[in-house]
Amino acid sequence: MSTTSTPGGGIKEYFLLADARATAKRIPEDARAGLARKLGIGRQRAEAADALWSNGHTAEGLRLAAEAFETTLEALPELADASGLEVAAVERQAPTEAGATPADEADERAEDEGAAAAEAKADDEPEAKADDEPEAEADDEPEAEADDEPEAEADDEPEAKADDEPEAKAAGDRDDAGDAPAGAGRARVSRPAAESGWAGVLRARGLSSGKIEDVAEAEEALRRTDLPALDDEVSAKHGELFQQLIGARRQVDKVVGPATMTPAQLTWTQLSRIGFALLLLLVAGVGAYFLLRTPEGIEARASGRWSADFPPEHVIDDDPATEWLMPDRSRGWVEVEISPPTHVGQLRLLNSHNRHYNDRATREYSVEIWADGEQVRTIEGSWDQVDPHPEWTEHEVGVDEVERIRFNVRSWHRNGGGLAELDWE
Repeated sequence: MSTTSTPGGGIKEYFLLADARATAKRIPEDARAGLARKLGIGRQRAEAADALWSNGHTAEGLRLAAEAFETTLEALPELADASGLEVAAVERQAPTEAGATPADEADERAEDEGAAAAEAKADDEPEAKADDEPEAEADDEPEAEADDEPEAEADDEPEAKADDEPEAKAAGDRDDAGDAPAGAGRARVSRPAAESGWAGVLRARGLSSGKIEDVAEAEEALRRTDLPALDDEVSAKHGELFQQLIGARRQVDKVVGPATMTPAQLTWTQLSRIGFALLLLLVAGVGAYFLLRTPEGIEARASGRWSADFPPEHVIDDDPATEWLMPDRSRGWVEVEISPPTHVGQLRLLNSHNRHYNDRATREYSVEIWADGEQVRTIEGSWDQVDPHPEWTEHEVGVDEVERIRFNVRSWHRNGGGLAELDWE
């Protein structure tokens, strides 16, 4: 069993291409070039088939998809011969003549058997009678007997058998193909069974049993289908066949393609795959870092604000002239989150006053200090009046790993409370 048939082996082969290199060394250059050309023709036809199908030329697209699939399959026995690959159950069947059908072959066999039987009987009986009876009678009876018995036997049995079975099978095939009209497409040539020729090669190349079965089903469906000649004759079953052929051809090409590469192509493919994988890992690592890391900085938010001109961000902008102001005559809070957590030795507060109006300032307040997800300290204080030129108020804290500081407005002067600055050292 190929090491590429296991998940780990498949990943290893994808990056190292060791099996492809070993196979390439066993294939002569002329055989490698021939295989590469055949696979290239298969890819080219598959691309053309997809373009035709997408643009509404479904009948011709299906025909090209069938040709691409068959051309790619033909490369498998050639690969086995060129590389000396030993596979089990490689039974090659000689193709029938172009246009021949199973019914035609059965008719020919029936005619041959009937002729042989007639000749044998004519040799045994008529000559014996010729010696005993008159010449005229010998001329009449053997010919009549020869005409009656062998031909009757040939007509009754082999031809009837040939007429019944293949035609019935062909009719069943046409029904499976979506009731295509008689003569709508060429009859498919009888092909070998799944294990005859190519399946063993695919297995040796590391393709899984399930995917080999997909290829076999595609080949069987193609063998049993009369391809339509006109786009109007294409049915839903033909659409399913098209998808089967395209997918199966891609699987075959995927496992055979690396064996047809030159050493330079293998090296370039290996380097590009490793480089692309490293790039993906780098991008994933950088993305994970920015996604999972704790953002650094300070962020302020509040329970409310008087207007958009007095947002909570003003308490951390280092500008005493800007303020956060609360809605009229209401309690609330402004909170600062610190990332990463830091040591706070001393807290400094600057009260609001609503510059030019001096009608909004905090009276009573409390400050909550949070560390490690818990409130570890509470500080209370007050300001006696609205001060047009407020002074800094300092509080000793002495707490490590502080992650959040919340300033609560408990009462206010005149129209409402607020805060101009919140700072720490």
